[in-house]
Amino acid sequence: MAHPIPCPPWPVVLVAGLVLTLLLTLSAAYGLHGDEMYYVVAGRHPAFGYVDQPPLTPLLSAASVGLLGVSPTAVRVLPALETTLVVVLVVLVALIARDLGGSRRAQILAAVTAAVSGYLAAGHLDTTTTADLLA
Repeated sequence: MAHPIPCPPWPVVLVAGLVLTLLLTLSAAYGLHGDEMYYVVAGRHPAFGYVDQPPLTPLLSAASVGLLGVSPTAVRVLPALETTLVVVLVVLVALIARDLGGSRRAQILAAVTAAVSGYLAAGHLDTTTTADLLA
């Protein structure tokens, strides 16, 4: 017997969408952080020998700027998406809450809790943290 695809309550999906919208809306409100500029430059000269970060974040930063141009929003698109995916993973937590007998309210509370946690703050800047949280 095939299992139905679990469908979270629409407010859980709405929370994830609001996180992405908020991060992208605020991304141009302040200039680039020094580390963000460093990642873009390091991504243009990839190496496994960087002692202060793995090569993935610089490569993604340089690719984002290459595709979207040099702007704070272009640099922060991928961290915003990564953070949104982390919040979307909370859908799993909501589904587990449902499977354990949690009400619709409990599922929504799980999504809101994740949205206002440190994950949201990590998504404001392009750092290695966002990729780490997603992994």
